[in-house]
Parts: sequence; structure tokens; C-alpha cells
Amino acid sequence: MEKRQQPDISGELMKNRAAITKLASSQEARQLMGLLEGMDVQQAARSAVKGDTAALMEMVQGLVNTMGEVAIMAFTVGNKISAFSIACMGTFARSFGTFSSQNYGAGEYGRIREGLRVTVKFQLCACSVVALAYYFLSPYMIGLFLAEDAPAEALTLGFRMLLILAVGNFALEMKNSFDNALIGCGQMSKFMITTFTDLFVRVGL
Repeated sequence: MEKRQQPDISGELMKNRAAITKLASSQEARQLMGLLEGMDVQQAARSAVKGDTAALMEMVQGLVNTMGEVAIMAFTVGNKISAFSIACMGTFARSFGTFSSQNYGAGEYGRIREGLRVTVKFQLCACSVVALAYYFLSPYMIGLFLAEDAPAEALTLGFRMLLILAVGNFALEMKNSFDNALIGCGQMSKFMITTFTDLFVRVGL
């Protein structure tokens, strides 16, 4: 079987210079750059591409640390709960990446489209279950990680964080489905554009 040549990501990005320039000059991008000043973003990005997201998570934690002790406490708890649910929901998108890769190599593009529709349906169902669990059970889930003498504000912030994540999970998992389709089909340049756009919007806001 003929081996597909890896796309030139930098070359593909240069073809979209207008879109990149517009994104880089946006208010969200400027806010993000101010927050990330002094952090080694390039090294973190290179590590993330290789599968090591520890540096990126450390950067996010550093941003949260500027918001105070209660915010740190709420973020830590919310992140633990969210990580578990995302790991469960993410299995659909990751499996679809393998599926799309196999069918792209075989030239069965129709199966990729059908697989994407099925994956999106599964993701919507999973996100709905998680959203209901966050809404009705989050005080109990947060209580598992907070000490008895923890400030009440930490519970409130944790609850608000999970409600925001409950809504955001729908967009996140839909994006993950399409991202894995792009990766499976070898469209790494488009995947990188969507990933950095997502980073600018979420962290910048």
C-alpha cells in the first residue's frame, strides 16, 4: 500500500494568512497573549502535539492561580469531575478517528460521513446524561472532594463551573468528533487551525 505523504502544516497555514492575521488581532487573542506572557507556549504546544498535555494544563492552572484561593479550590474539584466525564465521552470521538482513518485509506468516504452522523448522535446522548448529572448531582459530587470546613463559596463556584461545562461539553465533543475525522483523514493543517481557534476563544474569554 502506498504511504501517504504527510501534509506540510506550515505551508497550509500560510495559505490562510488572512484568517490567521484576523484571529491574531482579535480582542480574545490579545487578552490571551497578555495572560500567557512569560509562559513557554511553543514548548507546551510541541509537547501537546506529541500527546503530552501536562505543560498546557500547567499553564491553565497558572492562570487560575491568579484568581484566588477559593477559585483554585473550585477549579481543582470541577476539573477532576469534568476529567472523568470527558474521558468517558471522548471514547466515541477517539474511536471514530480510527474508523475514519481506515475508511479514508480504503476510499470509503461515504462510510466516514455515516460514521460521523452516528458518532454525533452518541455524543449528544452522552452529553445530555452528563449535563443532567451535573445539574442534579453536582453538590454531592463536589462534596466528595471538598473538606467539611471548605468555604461555601467554593461549592457555589464549583457548581457554576460544572453548569458551564455541561453546556460547553456539547460543543467540545462535537468539535472532538470532527477533529478526529480530520486527523484520521490526514488533514492536520485544518485540525491545527480549529485547535488554536478553540484555545484562543476559551482561554481568552
